Amino acid sequence: MSAILKFSIHERLIAEIPKQCPQWTDNPESICFLDAPPNGRFIRDQIILSLSKEIKTVSITIPSIRELFRGNLNPPEFTDYPEDYLPFFVAVETAVVREVRNHTLPPPTDDDFIEVYSAMRRRPDGRSIGLLHDIIWKQAMVFLLTHECSQAEYEACIQKLERGARKFHFNWSTRNYFDWLLKHLKE
Repeated sequence: MSAILKFSIHERLIAEIPKQCPQWTDNPESICFLDAPPNGRFIRDQIILSLSKEIKTVSITIPSIRELFRGNLNPPEFTDYPEDYLPFFVAVETAVVREVRNHTLPPPTDDDFIEVYSAMRRRPDGRSIGLLHDIIWKQAMVFLLTHECSQAEYEACIQKLERGARKFHFNWSTRNYFDWLLKHLKE
């Protein structure tokens, strides 16, 4: 059976939205994830949604990535970046580039990426080890809220990102992986 990340709004999100917005019509296409809350304060485990027809901002706290895993599919061997999983890779890496461009985050080193990806693979719900970790954690959470993804698929994706960062690593201060992201990712 081929593993493909299917777009699907998580039942946790569908259950939470009507509590704050009873008029919501259950239309997943009306959900827009906002990059930052209106007050500009970044909170790791909180997502802000705008429901297009109502222009209603909904704030939902999701404390655990593990509770968002769905299914039990095993991913294929990741020798390259499989096309079926590109939405995950692009979502995570683009979020980092966006936050650096917005001056929220200094450009991370290769070591920073390796440390964060390793921590997220081994302990998805571990304590925060910094802003880079929080940004990647939050983007992974948003992705898991909108796509069916098993724990094995998540771990394989994070491990592929970690291997990518290791490939570019030269010493403790290099930013080769981030430079590659800047060159290849367009916002």
